[in-house]
Amino acid sequence: MKLGTIISAAAAALLFLAQPEQAYAREEEPRAAQGVYVGEVEISGLTREESEAAVDAYVEGLRERKLTLVTDGQEDQTSMGQLGLSWANREAVSEAVEYGKQGNILARYKAMERLNHEKQVFPLELAFDREAAAAWTEEALSARRTEPVEPALIRENGVFTVTGGTNGVQPDIPATITRVEEALSSWNREDIRVESAAQITPSSRDPEALRAVEALLGSYTTSYNAANTGRSQSLELSARRINGTVIYPGETVSVSVLMGPRTIEGGYGVADAYIGTNVTDSVGAGICQTASTLYAAALYAELTVTERHNHSMTVNYMPAALDATIYAGGSYTEPLKDLKLRNDYSYPVYIEAAASGGSLTFSIYGKEERPENRSVDYISTVLKENWPTEITWMEDENLPLGYEEKIQGAYPGVTATLTKVVTVDGTETERTVLHTDQYKMVNEKWARGTNAALGLDEAGNVTPLNPAAALPGEETAPDRGVWEDERQPGTGKFTVDIQ
Repeated sequence: MKLGTIISAAAAALLFLAQPEQAYAREEEPRAAQGVYVGEVEISGLTREESEAAVDAYVEGLRERKLTLVTDGQEDQTSMGQLGLSWANREAVSEAVEYGKQGNILARYKAMERLNHEKQVFPLELAFDREAAAAWTEEALSARRTEPVEPALIRENGVFTVTGGTNGVQPDIPATITRVEEALSSWNREDIRVESAAQITPSSRDPEALRAVEALLGSYTTSYNAANTGRSQSLELSARRINGTVIYPGETVSVSVLMGPRTIEGGYGVADAYIGTNVTDSVGAGICQTASTLYAAALYAELTVTERHNHSMTVNYMPAALDATIYAGGSYTEPLKDLKLRNDYSYPVYIEAAASGGSLTFSIYGKEERPENRSVDYISTVLKENWPTEITWMEDENLPLGYEEKIQGAYPGVTATLTKVVTVDGTETERTVLHTDQYKMVNEKWARGTNAALGLDEAGNVTPLNPAAALPGEETAPDRGVWEDERQPGTGKFTVDIQ
């Protein structure tokens, strides 16, 4: 060792020994030197017990920090305390308090000299309960496991609301637990967010497209006799079943399918309906007025009509060529006659139906894509109308001999067209004949009694002249007639138009 080095070391030792004795004297209860930290906690001048209390308080504050688990935009949150946060190296306090007080005089001097230029930080090690963290993660993700929910458009009190439209979520719990553990192992003492591992399945429909539906595209109103309970029952039920229907771009709906099975059990009523060229009781009578009113509204909304049929005879609630009939035949899902509508707009359309008190209205809403200065109208034109001049008589053995009764009114033979007229700024730019319809002429029909054993009582009711001669339980159905021109070849069925 060089002489200069020896002299320098000796001088340093003398200088160290020249410091006030109380600065280095060991106290009965040591205190940390100035500039000593345990983690982020300064313990300068604190005893071991006081230092532990300070670090404990700091760690307790950290237990309030939050961990947020994000799953498809949805958040689950917990505290670090709930994840079992604890102080893992409590022995660090003893080392920190003893800093600068161990070793020979030179070592202690160097330690104290270092504190004049920089603080001395002893690591604060934190630990989490892995089982607690895993259990919380699994519980949170289990509640997020869902199937996709398709959006729905609801209109109440004149206001549209979109519900649903949520993604399906299938969380990967083990992978997410690993992500949580990694985030905790590198924790920076602040609130943290962890994106969970999950398979996301979006709904097949876009809820934003439904939010664009707000403009009235077309509507139509017809009147019905609310006192005719059977017919009103069917009309109002069929309207309710169609109400709220959403047709997405490119989709086609079957009105027969929307109405459901026409049965007594299904809630439909019984009333007069067209059976060929006869008018007789039928389950579901009234649904054709529903279909006709919807057809007219769809025309004004300019939906594409891919299937539509007129009645066999004229109806009194619609202009000729503006009606639409529906006939299920053997199956309402594969009807012989249907009304089908397709949406060729870029956005969905919503069908609203309201039927009560003798008024039926269909309104169709969507996003208006047509020019504001353009309008459409529809003109029903009767080209030919022939009224019958004869009466069709039908013998009925369930009526007294010589008794005559009108059972059906006359219907004119009509040929009519429906024309679409488009105007722009009030000037006609388009006139198109959509279709020409034929309605059959039907004679007025009367029944003539042929049964000499029957008579009328004082109230006008049919009654046996000799009750004892009548066979109990024997009854013959009235002959309503068979109309050969309505028979469908090879099927044994008759065409049925339900009003």
